[in-house]
Formats: sequence, C-alpha cells, structure tokens
Amino acid sequence: LESFDLPDLVTTGLSLTVQNNNALLSLDGLSNLESIGDIHIYANDVLPDLDGLESLETALWHVNIQSNYGLTNMDGLANLRSVGASMSLWYNYAVDSPVTLSNLESVEGYLHIQDNTSMPSLDMPNLTSVGEELSITGNTALTTLGSLAQLVSLGDYLSITNNASLTGLTLPGVSSLSDSMSIQSNPALTHIDGLENLLSVADSLYIQSNPALTSLDGLAN
Repeated sequence: LESFDLPDLVTTGLSLTVQNNNALLSLDGLSNLESIGDIHIYANDVLPDLDGLESLETALWHVNIQSNYGLTNMDGLANLRSVGASMSLWYNYAVDSPVTLSNLESVEGYLHIQDNTSMPSLDMPNLTSVGEELSITGNTALTTLGSLAQLVSLGDYLSITNNASLTGLTLPGVSSLSDSMSIQSNPALTHIDGLENLLSVADSLYIQSNPALTSLDGLAN
C-alpha cells in the first residue's frame, strides 16, 4: 500500500489507525478530515510527511504519531487545535525540521514528545492547557523549546529530561502543579528563567544533572 483515498471522510467519532504499511508514501487520502475520535499513525517506515492531515482540527480522544522512521516533518499537524485525551509524538527519529504546532490550544490528558532525536526545535505558541502531564524527553537535537507563554494550565506533572542540546526553558504562565516537576539530564541547559511564576508543586521537585545550569533564579518565587 503506497496511498489510499478517503475523500468523503470529513468527521467521525471512531478511531483510525494507519499502521505497518511499509510502502506507504502519502496520507493525502485524508485531506478532507476535520474531526476524528482517535488517530494513530504508527510504524509506517517510509512515510515522509503528514501532509494529508492539514484539515484536521479536532481529535476527541487520542493523537499518536509513533515510530515512523522515514518521517522528516510534522507540518501536517499545523491546524490541529484540540485533543480530548492524550497526544504522543514518539520515536520519529528522522524528523529533522522544526516542529511547530501553531494552532494547538489544548490537550485534556497528557502531551508526550519523546525520542524524536533529530528534531531541532519545538514551538507551541498558542497552547493554553494540558490537563495532565507535559513530557519533553529524549529529543537529543532539540536546541530550542519555543515560547510556551500562553500555557497557563498544566495539571499534574512537568518533565523536561534527557534533551542533550536544550539551552533554556520558558513557561512563564504556569503557577502550580498538582504532582511533580522534573528537569533532569539536560547537559546544555543554562537557564530556567521562564518559571518565575511557579508558586507551588504539590509533590516532588527534581532539578539535577544539568551541568551548565548555574542559577535557579527562575524559581525565585
């Protein structure tokens, strides 16, 4: 299977899984899709992009983009606005262009961005809320985590770990976490100045193994 065509699929509350199609080159057959229950794009080894998803604005439950080893960009997610449960961008090792989720406003469950080892930057400028956990982990080429200035509601847990090239963290709108915060093993991290409005963490706070971090002034409050 190199391509497929579903031109009449505009909205559905059901789940769509595109998985283990080793010759799939295009998602253009989903170009009219605006709203879906779940969408899982998983282990399609030569799929180069997500360009057929440009019309997708809403996922009622889950978005999972995982282990697509030929994927080089995620521009097709640029118009996604809301995710009703979780969103995972995992193990897409070849994504080597900036990932900009420019219209994403809310993820009601967890948002995990993990082991996209060639991704140079990540920007979610309009993200206002994550209901549970925000985890950005193991993205070894990530140097820039764009402003999350609009993020004012972050429910449980913040994890920024094992991002070998990340230099700074900016989350000025977050004031509290109902669980824990972990900022660990980011060897290039020089500042966390963007956490100046964080007033309370209910459980644990871990800041360790960040050898370039010389100041915790960003937690002065």
